[in-house]
Amino acid sequence: MSLCVLCPGQGSQSLNMFDRLRNDPLAEPALQAAWEHLPGAVRLGVSESTCYQTNAVAQPALVLYAGVVGELLRQQGVVPALVSGYSVGELSAQVVAGKLSTGHGIELAALRAQRMDDASPVDHGLMAIKGMRTAVVETLLPKLGEFPVAIYNDEQHCVVGGGKAALASLGNTLQQQHGAHVVHLCVKVPSHTHWLKQASVDFARDLQKVTWLTGDSLVLSGLAGRVCSAPQDSIDCLARQLSEALYWGLALDMAVEQGATVFFETGPGNTLSRMVRERFPDLPCRSLSDFKTVQGALNWLLKQGVS
Repeated sequence: MSLCVLCPGQGSQSLNMFDRLRNDPLAEPALQAAWEHLPGAVRLGVSESTCYQTNAVAQPALVLYAGVVGELLRQQGVVPALVSGYSVGELSAQVVAGKLSTGHGIELAALRAQRMDDASPVDHGLMAIKGMRTAVVETLLPKLGEFPVAIYNDEQHCVVGGGKAALASLGNTLQQQHGAHVVHLCVKVPSHTHWLKQASVDFARDLQKVTWLTGDSLVLSGLAGRVCSAPQDSIDCLARQLSEALYWGLALDMAVEQGATVFFETGPGNTLSRMVRERFPDLPCRSLSDFKTVQGALNWLLKQGVS
């Protein structure tokens, strides 16, 4: 069976996100080995849960989490054929695939967060729109204001960017007039939109300075499932995705076309695995967060015949 590992973006992180790894006998050594690479605010213990909603804390934390899970898979001889990540999860995917060291991945996550914060206009963010065809949403948006689509998840689930006050008004309109379900995301930047063009330029320079490794797995970018087979492909995709829309549904389709028959999400949440089950209900798919122990997750993977 061909394994595709999925790495989540912001939204699943929390103050106690590392408890699962810290209290697990298999994961604790790998976590401690990577811990010193974290920025000081996270490494020394952030005590306010709201801090985990900031880019500076959330992005390095998520990359470390995925890097630890990737290391545990390698220790057990589980080498995914494919790895893909959602937003900052694409950086995590490069680490899990072995194309970046965990330390370099965390350092880049901190730089990514800074570039995004520096480029972002004030009082902007993202809003998810569900239960309404994305094609219909796209026809309405130009009439209602400047709301570029940031992420295409599926035919009835997209994410748009904009000023927060304008997004609140848009959400009310879509709910009242079209029956949509909207969710204002806990992010302070309009990721994957034109507002972050300068962040893409600056982050591309950061990525050029890093030592890239060969890796054992193929990385699929959220930019419509583009295959990153060479370092320059990875650099281009990681930089461009800051200011260009992600097509996550197409990335999942590409994974299946490339032969993925089993999906496993690194956690800490299970949002991506739920998306896979909705799109491909016949394929086995779980997240680490579905299991009480890391060993339980590894046992499930081995039962699927992946190696």
